[in-house]
Amino acid sequence: MYKKNPRIMQGKIPVKWTAPEALENRIFTTKSDVWSFGVVLWELFTYGHSPYPDLHLGQSYDAIVTYLKEGNRMAQPDSCSDEFYELMLKCWFLDPDERPTPIDIVATLTPLDGPLHDDNGLNMPEDECKSKPIEENAIHLS
Repeated sequence: MYKKNPRIMQGKIPVKWTAPEALENRIFTTKSDVWSFGVVLWELFTYGHSPYPDLHLGQSYDAIVTYLKEGNRMAQPDSCSDEFYELMLKCWFLDPDERPTPIDIVATLTPLDGPLHDDNGLNMPEDECKSKPIEENAIHLS
């Protein structure tokens, strides 16, 4: 957990983009960020459609977490290749430890879409992309 500057969650949470464990425990990690990345990737392939169209924002966090724990995931967008959808599904593994790390995502995307870096400073040093244990990467919001 990020212990230096714990933040208290106030206001609304972007429920449809938030990983189930973050909805339940208010603990946010690089692995919950990976879940959110999968949702954003889905949005890109649907040209901006709202995620989880069968969920209603008025539902409780518990109802949404139950929905996700039952294995419900968004369908493959029509414009999405099998390879990209497979990445999305990996981002949405229920167990955060089974989700890819950011460096795993970069390694997956690089052969799918060409290099993800260039000489203009867009490359990220590998050591900054490596995932740390969840307790070291978490922000606990209570």
